[in-house]
Amino acid sequence: MNRLLKLSRLLGLAHRARRLTLGSTATLSGLDRGRVHLVIVATDVGRNTETKIRRRAASAGVPFCRVASKNGLGAILGRNELGVVGVTDPSFAGSLKGILEGE
Repeated sequence: MNRLLKLSRLLGLAHRARRLTLGSTATLSGLDRGRVHLVIVATDVGRNTETKIRRRAASAGVPFCRVASKNGLGAILGRNELGVVGVTDPSFAGSLKGILEGE
């Protein structure tokens, strides 16, 4: 199965299970509270936003991945545009990380 298709299906499932934080503010808050286990950022997100998210994720020891555009990431989750997604469930985070790394 196509890697992007697997990613979109699993992200959709995690979204329906309410195991995602959507947007930079919610994801930063989740990182500060230790609830986010994986951060996914759109490839066309702003440089300052990416830097802020990347630093917070690194200090929390959370993996950071870049995927698709804001429109593509938003379309997967039923929104117009979405630049940052945090995965709050460790099982979903592990599965998504495996897909993103090509396993």
